[in-house]
Amino acid sequence: DSPISAGASEGSKITDNAMLYGALTEIADLTQLLYDRAREAGETEPARAYKADLEMYKQAMENMYAAYNQRFFDKAKGYYDTGEWSAVNDRTRFRQTSQLASLAYGLVPDENVQSVVNSLAQDIIDKDYHLDTGIVGTKLLLPMLDQYGHEDLAFRIATQTTYPSWGYWLSKCATSCWENWETTTRSLNHHMFGSASEWFYSGLAGIQDVQGGYKTYTIDPALTGNLDYVNCSIETVRGTLSSDWALNDDGTVTMRLTVPYGSTCTAYLPTAKQSGGAT
Repeated sequence: DSPISAGASEGSKITDNAMLYGALTEIADLTQLLYDRAREAGETEPARAYKADLEMYKQAMENMYAAYNQRFFDKAKGYYDTGEWSAVNDRTRFRQTSQLASLAYGLVPDENVQSVVNSLAQDIIDKDYHLDTGIVGTKLLLPMLDQYGHEDLAFRIATQTTYPSWGYWLSKCATSCWENWETTTRSLNHHMFGSASEWFYSGLAGIQDVQGGYKTYTIDPALTGNLDYVNCSIETVRGTLSSDWALNDDGTVTMRLTVPYGSTCTAYLPTAKQSGGAT
């Protein structure tokens, strides 16, 4: 294995700013909700205060959005680059996390999305279908690949058995998540890379867009790789929710869903050819 390196070879400015923009987005959304409710209730003064706050947040977001893309987006290459570099192990200058954070927190202009996604997918392929991410990027990797139509890559990464991967840990008899991908890691009990399990629910089982304590949600499973079935259930505040599907020998798919009482589920059924070969 490569020796441990706790530092980020590309620096932390891009992830710090992307996450700050994401936090501002959440604050602005919450303020919009408070403003709307104050107006509906006829509360003039609170509504005025919320509106002023909302305008301030939106202006800050506009400024950050412009500055972020001016500073980090390389138009010639079509992807995000911090411009900083320190040689850490055998990492490449292209950083998967820089693309993932930009996509996940809504900082990529529409006209640049495809080139950023393409660069991310190509880097994964060039690295023999391996991730090259730390604590920030690993959490975002599988969901972003799924969101942008590369669930096949997400599945291959999730089922890798060579370094670096979750399967590599298993091949080394790991019984818990480690702090780093290397066998030389300092801690053998860190949950920060355990985010892959979330994608089993949101991606493979397709449980997404949960609102109002499962009052509404979506089922949109990823049928991919050599996976031929998923049996998933969770206990919600409204009762049991399940999303089961199985790939049949004739290429069709059987889906069985359990919707909790009082919940509304929008289910997307597999009717077109998908990466796993189902119709």
